Formats: sequence, structure tokens, C-alpha cells
Amino acid sequence: MESLGTTMFSDLSILWIGRYDYPAGRELGMHSHSGYHQLLYCVGGEAVVMHDQHDFPFHRHSMHLIQPGNQHGIRPIAHGTLETLDIKFIVNNEELAMKLTALPPVMEAPDDKFRNMLEKIRKVGDERNVEYMAMCQLLLGQLLLELMKLNANSSTEEREMPDNLYYPENISDISKKIIEYIAENYREKIKAQDFEHYMNLSYRYLSKLFINDLDMTPMDYLEYYRCSSAKKMLATSNLEIKQIAELIGYPNVHQFSRSFSRSMKIPPGAYRKSIRYGIKKDVSFNTDFVNGDNTFGL
Repeated sequence: MESLGTTMFSDLSILWIGRYDYPAGRELGMHSHSGYHQLLYCVGGEAVVMHDQHDFPFHRHSMHLIQPGNQHGIRPIAHGTLETLDIKFIVNNEELAMKLTALPPVMEAPDDKFRNMLEKIRKVGDERNVEYMAMCQLLLGQLLLELMKLNANSSTEEREMPDNLYYPENISDISKKIIEYIAENYREKIKAQDFEHYMNLSYRYLSKLFINDLDMTPMDYLEYYRCSSAKKMLATSNLEIKQIAELIGYPNVHQFSRSFSRSMKIPPGAYRKSIRYGIKKDVSFNTDFVNGDNTFGL
């Protein structure tokens, strides 16, 4: 992390920051952002956030980091009020962007440190004093470094697992083992017979269990996992699509393009273009919500 240096701070562009309360019954449908990151911090209350195909509890001190292109949303708030701090920003430093992709989508802050840093960014941005943008970039850079340190400390306390490996609760141990096998070996050539050899069970039986847990076969999940990994490379690297295909286990770029288009509903080249050149409008709980109160000029 220290190798990033202070030059990282000038490579951050803050788009918007806000503080909002969402009453019971509100929800946010699944959607994604092109071209920018988002960090949602829970000041109070509780909800369930959706990230790609998984649900995560979201309560006081929880932080939801959303990468460009991640599908995300909030399930209907059951009771009380969800209080949040929300910041949207662009990362123009490729090394930093790659490090952020290694972070889990939801993390727990040990105290109010992150809240205080976000409140400081909001306050300085609202006052707009001399050099306010540089100061806010510095604060955001420090916040992201603290986020990476928090994750590094957490990782030493838990069993090491492949990056971005998450699965729903209450699924069978067999399905969990299949997911872990895919996460560890997806770059290799994997066939249905490989699952049989690894689990010592027939692929038909494994598929039946896996479909019951995740509504797809192990081979379908392999394709989804590879394409999810490719999304991060398309968004954060300058690798050619052919190189990305090779890195995630496809024999040629044509097969990769077909798989990516089928799984992500968009060709890889079009996806990369949308990430780099298009920023969608804000998505709010209702038509009265506009990300404009504390918008940062670019």
C-alpha cells in the first residue's frame, strides 16, 4: 500500500457525497454504475444490501464498496430508518483500482473513524474554501488506505480464500466445495469430469445439488465466475481482450466473447467501452432524490 505514494490522491476525482435517511419500506432495485466507484456507509439502522447475486447484512458501521459495473441494490427496509453516508468517486490510478478490486463488497468498521472521515469530506466540500478539492482528495485517499489496512488485518485472522469468493448462506457443503474449487482453478481447463474426480461423485448428482442451491449447474457457475473476473480486468486494466480470455481459462477469444455475452448480456468490448466512457445517471429511491446537494465539480 505504501508503494502507491501520495500521487494516488491527485488521481481521485470525487463526484458527489451525501447524507440520507431512508424510511421503512423503501428499496433500491438492482443496477450498476459505469465508470465510478461508490462507498456506502451505514450511520444507523439496518438493511440487506444486494451485491451481484449475493445478500449481505448492512448495519451500523457497515461499509458497502461498489466497483464500476457491480450490480447492487437494497432490499426493502423492514423497520426503522436506514441512515447513510454515500460517496461516489472516480479512480484514475490503475494500481489503486486493482487493489480495490481485491476488497470484499461489505466490510465492518471497528469504530467511527470512517464516518468521521466521510463527514469531514462532506463538510469541506460544502464549505468550498480555497484548495477544498485537494483537501478532499487527500481525505478520500487516506480513507481508502485505511480500508485496505482494515481488510489486510481481517485477512490474517481468517482462513485465506481466493479473492471475491462469496456464496449464499444455507447452501450444502458440497456446493461450497464446488465454488471453492472453481475459485481456485478457474484459470485452468475444467471439464465436467474434473468435478467428478474432485468430489468423487457423479456430475449429474453434483448438478442436481448445485441447481437446488444456486439455480445453475457447476459448469454454468464456472462461466459466470470467469466472466465476473473478466469484468474487473476489462474495467481496470489495459490488457487486450484476447489476453484476458487466456488468463481466465478460455482457449480462444471467440469462445470467451460468446460466454461473456451470454453471461453478462453484453459483449466484452462493449462492456469495456461503457465502463470507460459512460457514467449513468444517479439511481434514487424516488423521483425527488437527486445527487445534487453536495456535488463536486470536475
